[in-house]
Amino acid sequence: MKKFVPPLTEPDRAALERTWRRGASHRERQRAQAVLLSDRGYTLEQLADILCADRDAVSRWLDAWRERGHEGLAEAPRSGRPPKIDAAVEGALRQILEQPGPNLKAAIAAELEKRGSP
Repeated sequence: MKKFVPPLTEPDRAALERTWRRGASHRERQRAQAVLLSDRGYTLEQLADILCADRDAVSRWLDAWRERGHEGLAEAPRSGRPPKIDAAVEGALRQILEQPGPNLKAAIAAELEKRGSP
């Protein structure tokens, strides 16, 4: 079965390209790219291969675009607890992890204490 999005208007194409380049999440950018490529004639199988995604997932993305437009590309809320650390602490910890050192546990504890995190 071949499935493609309806032909895109220029405003839709421009908005999708902005989302593809600067979307809020990787998933949103990937969905925008799928719609853009579908408009260019790529099949579901090709899209799944290019995007390293499941064919059925790509099909759902195209359906969501067809039914809800740009809102269909947005990331839906997910269940689970919120992160224990904020983005600033995560960035500092990533820097620590990238540096070789004999006492990683102490370096992480010092960084968390410096920031007042538990």
